[in-house]
Amino acid sequence: MDGGGLLFTGLHWESDRPVLTGLVAGREHVRPLELGQSVGWEVTSPRRCIGIYDRREHRRRLCPAAALVADGSQCDLCQRADPGRLMARGLAPTGMEQEPFDLYLAWFGDGLSKVGITSENRGVARLCEQAALSYCRVAHGPFTSIRQAEVLLSRIGVAPERLTLRTKQAAWWRIPPAVERAAELAALHKAAIDVIRRLPDIELLEFQPGDLTPLFGLEREMPGRYDLVTAVRPGAVLSGEVTHVIGRSVVLGPTRLVVDVGLLEGWTLRRTAELTGGLDVEMRSREADARAVQGTLF
Repeated sequence: MDGGGLLFTGLHWESDRPVLTGLVAGREHVRPLELGQSVGWEVTSPRRCIGIYDRREHRRRLCPAAALVADGSQCDLCQRADPGRLMARGLAPTGMEQEPFDLYLAWFGDGLSKVGITSENRGVARLCEQAALSYCRVAHGPFTSIRQAEVLLSRIGVAPERLTLRTKQAAWWRIPPAVERAAELAALHKAAIDVIRRLPDIELLEFQPGDLTPLFGLEREMPGRYDLVTAVRPGAVLSGEVTHVIGRSVVLGPTRLVVDVGLLEGWTLRRTAELTGGLDVEMRSREADARAVQGTLF
């Protein structure tokens, strides 16, 4: 982070690596986030809209009003124009209706999978940002056709379109071997192919599983207990060594702190050598989260 502070705009994955982004004097700066890296961030006010990221032009568009925001990281105007939010609502941004997209199945835990779509040029980055532990591609085609397949698979119960972050986090304690995850995905892949094979304008893809746990640092087991950050405020400090980066969640040791960096977006972050403090946290444990996962299955 810049010593004078920057307006934090998020954590994103570029191919197979996480990067931090932030605005300084209207320009977005990008810095890789590495496992083992030491960080110290102080949160300072005010919180401002981060604008929108235009993936077609590979640049951030600043909020025209530099609006202050109380909750979230975007003002109403930028939320309505954000291409990512449009696609989450099933709408293609203008000019992208015929661009190539992939339909995927993502695995997050025993019995926890979802269906989704991603533009072809994003590759595995979208799956990394989703915090998918394993995944497979199912079909390829233009946005309108791939979106139709996604809705159909969700509607008939092959896999939902969304899972909460809390549900995903609860499954991080016990991750089966990659071969077991692949077997569950293979069954879902077959079910999905059987459903969508007659849809027009899509290319069905052979089953080929991917494992993202090494990228997230999950070859190292999560601590048995940790503090999950639920809110930040001006003056809060996050510091420690990065032990895991799972999707957009960062795990810091030795304090065993987990933060979804979406909570930091829009705040100005400054470097600090101070110890972690000033955060609202919730203690999470292996036993409690095992019960939470079970509750999502029945």
